Amino acid sequence: RIDSELDTAFRWLANAGMASISLAFAYGYSIGQMRLRVRQFTLPLRHCPPGWNGLRIVQISDIHIGQNIDRIQLARFVQRANDLHPDILCITGDIADSPSADLETFLPVLAGLRARYGVYAILGNHDHYAGADEVEASLRRLTGFTVLRDQHTTVEVNGHRLRVIGLDDYGRDWARGERLVPYLDAAVAAAPADEPILLLSHRPDVFPQAADHGVALTLAGHTHGGQIGVPWFDGRIRNLAEFMTEFDRGLFERKGSYLYVNC
Repeated sequence: RIDSELDTAFRWLANAGMASISLAFAYGYSIGQMRLRVRQFTLPLRHCPPGWNGLRIVQISDIHIGQNIDRIQLARFVQRANDLHPDILCITGDIADSPSADLETFLPVLAGLRARYGVYAILGNHDHYAGADEVEASLRRLTGFTVLRDQHTTVEVNGHRLRVIGLDDYGRDWARGERLVPYLDAAVAAAPADEPILLLSHRPDVFPQAADHGVALTLAGHTHGGQIGVPWFDGRIRNLAEFMTEFDRGLFERKGSYLYVNC
């Protein structure tokens, strides 16, 4: 009888766990994905001149055109981002979800993003699944964004130069990225020593390398905030991305360099 009661209790707990996970996914793919949460941080970035106080960098990530989003919803997100009055706006990858993504319909809506010094975009692993060259060509044809694939550009802000480096997607596997990217070494070496660097990398794993180089700010995505997050006792959000990377979600600091992983 004891074995029977234990078996019943185990089955009840297993069913409750599966039901909780199912409800979490149902919420995430319905109500949750319709919400756009804005998080704001004020950061003292390395080498930034006094004239940049108040410089506003806005990041969006992992739009996944082709799954669970329509044109009206995307237009609402675009307007919400524009309402933040960005000086610089960055899109850190996974713009398209798959080869079936309707870029001709959705990219003209996304092209409504505006920023004083431009919109800068990189590609993620799903953009590569969709066809990286095609996604890049569509972005260049249908938007005014600056697309960076292992490339850099310089932005002049109030008489001072900001170097923006954009990495192409480097994946060890579906979940994890490369920790050492040779192009990043070369791009930083080519920058003047006193020029602040903004690094865009879809996967956050490159952050230690960026911090070693003194990169002021790295922006990443990919983890979706862990997909499912559970509030924990110390104020942290425990989540599945912790199995992928030590940089799972939110803000990180190392050696005076900062990383923000978009949720």
